Amino acid sequence: MIIRSYKAVVKDGKQRDLEQFLAERKALVERDFYNTEKIMNANVFSFHSELYCYIESIGEEILPNQLFCGMEEFLTKWPDGEDKYFHPMTNIFHFNEPQSVSHWARKKKPDYCFGMLAKLIPDLVSRYVFYHYQFQEEQPGAGDKYGSIFLSGDTAFYYGETPELFEPAQHTGSLTTHNTPKGHEWQKLMGSHFIWWDERFPACNILEYDWEKNGYPTGQRNHQWLYLKNIFSIC
Repeated sequence: MIIRSYKAVVKDGKQRDLEQFLAERKALVERDFYNTEKIMNANVFSFHSELYCYIESIGEEILPNQLFCGMEEFLTKWPDGEDKYFHPMTNIFHFNEPQSVSHWARKKKPDYCFGMLAKLIPDLVSRYVFYHYQFQEEQPGAGDKYGSIFLSGDTAFYYGETPELFEPAQHTGSLTTHNTPKGHEWQKLMGSHFIWWDERFPACNILEYDWEKNGYPTGQRNHQWLYLKNIFSIC
């Protein structure tokens, strides 16, 4: 299993055309990649002009330009001198790690695949990564099996699924220490790393939120995290 996330930027005025392109592309991705077991999961989320792609490949890495051939028409090139449109994000945190295809396969299709976005204070990015690595390696399996955080610069992207799945990790963490703060102390510490969203995005108490009744909470914030619009989902 190969799990990757990528960031892209949509050209001005092309968001609607892009969403139509992805809707038309879905059947082909299912036929050529999902049904042939080349991928297990592919999701695309949007926020203004930003796109966040999450892909779980089986066997060998499947890149966004392979899944979404022709999508570059709607995207801007990255200003780094290279001819590319999708910027790889760094996986800085996960609760669990795939041990095999059968271990990672969903026994039941999730109700929702969701993405959230957070903005970090630039000078605190390294500290944020440090604490998350410590948590990840001290307490493997301590949260949602499919929950992961990816980083690009000072932007953090979280991928998760609902309902959350909690099961013991089958791997051992690389640390034997017990330094990660717990409960409220962890939340207090993490809160100091973020540039918080303003009142344009209504607060959502996710512990009480009724997904079945209210649907996907696009544009709502869960503390420092903002739910993104899901514009493509195969899982």
